[in-house]
Amino acid sequence: MVGWRLAMADVAVVGAGPVGLWLAAELRLAGAGALILEQAERRSPHSRGLWIHARTLEILDMRGMADVHVSEGRAVPSGHFALMSARLDMSVLDSRFPFQLALPQVRTEELFAERAAAMGAEIRLGHRVTGISQDDAGVAVTVEGPGGSYAERARFVVGCDGARSIVRSAAGIGFDGRGTTRTAMLGDVELSEPPAGGR
Repeated sequence: MVGWRLAMADVAVVGAGPVGLWLAAELRLAGAGALILEQAERRSPHSRGLWIHARTLEILDMRGMADVHVSEGRAVPSGHFALMSARLDMSVLDSRFPFQLALPQVRTEELFAERAAAMGAEIRLGHRVTGISQDDAGVAVTVEGPGGSYAERARFVVGCDGARSIVRSAAGIGFDGRGTTRTAMLGDVELSEPPAGGR
């Protein structure tokens, strides 16, 4: 049996990764209500990403968030991109941030979540969206939560839930692409003797 919640959210955001969290905060900044539904019960301690590039830092700076990221990360003026053999020199960029910033994605997500919550977005971890249907009044979102199944109403729903997005699937939007040609691994490690210069 599916229970109903009474209030209608302006926007239901499916996925509490960096994109979903940032979007929710931007929606709140514009005055829209935002409800984030995330199937994971807790944030993973492992990072799927590490680098924040100059343009992203400039965007964070527009929202007063760049300095906290920079203070917690490590600025590296050059680095590899897409497994290219040559290093890219970011020090020549005409930017306040002429570098790429090494900061684990898990910390970026924590900072984004703190901002979204402080601005009034509701974040529900452990709430998996299992179905979506649209009518003239908005969208019905079926959710499996810790207390069982329930449904939410929202004016809009946004999919920030990755490659196997239930939102994209419900909208009939395909995910065309090519098979992978390279494989890479990322590990969270602590070095007892880190190399000089962050290389």
